[in-house]
Amino acid sequence: MAPFDPYNTLGVPHNAGEAQIKQAYRSLSLQYHPDKNPDPEATKYFASHITKAYETLTDPVKFANWQEYGHPDGMQDYDESVAMPKWMNAKSKAGSTLMMLSMLGLIIVLPLGLVMRHLMQYEW
Repeated sequence: MAPFDPYNTLGVPHNAGEAQIKQAYRSLSLQYHPDKNPDPEATKYFASHITKAYETLTDPVKFANWQEYGHPDGMQDYDESVAMPKWMNAKSKAGSTLMMLSMLGLIIVLPLGLVMRHLMQYEW
């Protein structure tokens, strides 16, 4: 995933002035604005990328946030997850039951079986 770069989104150099930024925004709005382009993907791109990039470069608070945190909305939440098989994350009863049985087998039955095998070797 590429980092957010409003200059790259608008297609202007990093030393662009306000007039050049505004001109780039206008030309992209002619291409992607919902009034000009009926494609739903164009509407999403205009709202999520082009408008956000323009606001970042013209609003001093958003620009400062972008420079400090890499995002115009400030510090973002960090999402960390662990890759697990789909059946373990399933909301269905079958996935939950299978996971519960496998945990039961690994935590209770397997150690109990090993202990029983060890005890059976000795004569009382």
